[in-house]
Amino acid sequence: MRRKTPVDNGYWMIYLAECSNFEINGITLDANRYERCPREVPAHTLSFQSCSQFDCKNVKVVNAVCDGFYLFSSTPEKLDTHCREFRFTNCTASGSFRQGCSVIQGHDGVFRGGAFLDTKGTAPEAGIDLESDQSDPIGAISRISIEGVRFAGNSGFGLLVATVSRPSDIEAIDCVFDHNAGGAISWGATGGRIVRPQINGFRDTAIRGAIDVPAGDGWREGPGTVIEQPRFTAVTTTRPENALVYTHSEAYGPVAIDGMSTDACGAIAGLNRDWSSLRHSTITASLGRVDGAISISGRGCAVVDNHITQFYGSAIICTGDNVVVRDNRLDMPRYNDDNGAIRILGKDASVGANVISGKAARTAIRLDGRNAIFGANRISGFLRPVHDGKNNE
Repeated sequence: MRRKTPVDNGYWMIYLAECSNFEINGITLDANRYERCPREVPAHTLSFQSCSQFDCKNVKVVNAVCDGFYLFSSTPEKLDTHCREFRFTNCTASGSFRQGCSVIQGHDGVFRGGAFLDTKGTAPEAGIDLESDQSDPIGAISRISIEGVRFAGNSGFGLLVATVSRPSDIEAIDCVFDHNAGGAISWGATGGRIVRPQINGFRDTAIRGAIDVPAGDGWREGPGTVIEQPRFTAVTTTRPENALVYTHSEAYGPVAIDGMSTDACGAIAGLNRDWSSLRHSTITASLGRVDGAISISGRGCAVVDNHITQFYGSAIICTGDNVVVRDNRLDMPRYNDDNGAIRILGKDASVGANVISGKAARTAIRLDGRNAIFGANRISGFLRPVHDGKNNE
């Protein structure tokens, strides 16, 4: 775009309306934001209005004055006008002002390969943003798959899935997240999968969790989300609110975390949504000086078969009821006091078959909740293996 071209409605670079069965391949579009005046108006670089069955391959959009790619319908109340059956393969958006890519109304789409980089200007500043408008019908975004995409240097989240209109059946597979200031993923979907995310660089600029599952709109019957084998490296934040995975108590559905690994962190997980879980994980909690690296306030949550080392104070604090804490290995606490390496404050907990080891540490397990079922734990190196304040079994 020429320098000083107005940034206003209509000053996009390519605009396709109600087109189907087409391909865009191998072009680069430079909106020249540094010689214009970027702002939050419909002046997106490459816009798709009510388009279907199309492919974008090897397309680069750089220096967008608002969004790089933009998918929408002018009549969102009519579901048959939404964008559908689209594929973005090895596409790149870099240096965008608001988003690298926005999907406002879209279904059955795939983003495979490519990168969404360095979005900076005005919020949300995400790499890809799946976010309907507030007035849109329920389910305005569904069945979107994001595979092998790199998100780096964005001022917001790398991938943002907003809770608006209850997006469903979203998946992110084998994606890489490098130093996104707001966090790696904000996940407001009612259900889906996050598989093998590689998250490099999580610092105290983050909004909350590196993978953050926020509150929905009050409806809490979603099928939930599975997070499989998330890997975190270069974690530096010590803020207690910056958990590697955070689940809000009012999230649409429970979150099951399986196979998490990291070589350093402070807060590990906030399991606040009922029936959420953390399993089969290997975690070095060598940062921070706050109790409760794993904090559980949801009912029926489970922390099972995890290996946690170098934690501070209580590695696990449970305030929720009916929590299961079993088969975990906790060792090498950096600090331990009478609050215990495991502390149970909710009622009807099951605490068993945990292996807890320390060196001249004070208390391994503290039971302050009622009706705990407790047994078969193996404890060594603690002056007080169990502190039972409620006469549990």
